[in-house]
Amino acid sequence: MTEWIFRFGGDIENPDYTDWNGIHNDDADIDGWKDVLKEDQYDVIEEPDGTKTAKIDLSKHTVYTRVRWLVTCRPIDGSGDKKVASEWSKTAAIGKDAQETFEPLKAEDLKAPVVKDLKITDEEFNTFPVISFILEVPDELTAALTKIKALTGQGAGNIWIQTEARVQGKDEWVTLQGDWEIKAGENRMALQALAEHEGEITKETPIEIRCCYICDQNGYEEIRSDYSEILTFGSPDMKVESQTPPPESSAAEESQVSKTENSQTSQTNETKNSGFPVWIIILIIAIVLIIVIIIIILIVMKNKKKNN
Repeated sequence: MTEWIFRFGGDIENPDYTDWNGIHNDDADIDGWKDVLKEDQYDVIEEPDGTKTAKIDLSKHTVYTRVRWLVTCRPIDGSGDKKVASEWSKTAAIGKDAQETFEPLKAEDLKAPVVKDLKITDEEFNTFPVISFILEVPDELTAALTKIKALTGQGAGNIWIQTEARVQGKDEWVTLQGDWEIKAGENRMALQALAEHEGEITKETPIEIRCCYICDQNGYEEIRSDYSEILTFGSPDMKVESQTPPPESSAAEESQVSKTENSQTSQTNETKNSGFPVWIIILIIAIVLIIVIIIIILIVMKNKKKNN
């Protein structure tokens, strides 16, 4: 099995690709992967676009890794940053000599979620109420989630929580929108999907919720845990308003519109067929107005001469 050293790395022949080639100049001397790997420990693969990447054949080699925390502290007295490092983790391995192999989870390994303290929050999502509850996450589940993400290839595996709700007394459960990642503490879910499913829910209607874990192991069969204990709360008023279609035109309105259009068409046709083009009529009116204005001016001038 051949794996990328950098899944989304650049061209290893590009000197600007410092993750691989490092930085070696007057200002810095920092090793890249090319400086610390031997040439027989990796293969150069040419991609379809012509770029070259480096990959390790895990059937021939073993990759060992360890990590530690490095915290930078900045004192308030301005004395300069200080770095504090934790101890190194245990060494992990993948490849030819790695001792640990991936064993998929079984349904009996995935216990039902433990949820409590259900309540309605002050938040809304698309105008619909949001509920919250506390999820308890055991250490065994956290360890299983970490292992699945690390060993199923490119982080494709995952475990998440699914929350469902229904009106008490009904059979069908509805999946809610909201927090799905596994995290200890408060999880929030919107009631929009339930409201849209029911259409209308009156205040204090008993609503039930339940949760389960779903595990995807990237190629292995998907498994589900048992459901949690059912929690109940009194619903607030919820109603999905349907969009009112625009009113249809009545036959009388359509008839009146038709008459108006016909009248306008008739007037236009009469003007076109009157024997005179419209522009000639406008020109005649303008000439008449000019003559009237000239006559008025002459009369005013004549009266002024008489007065003098």
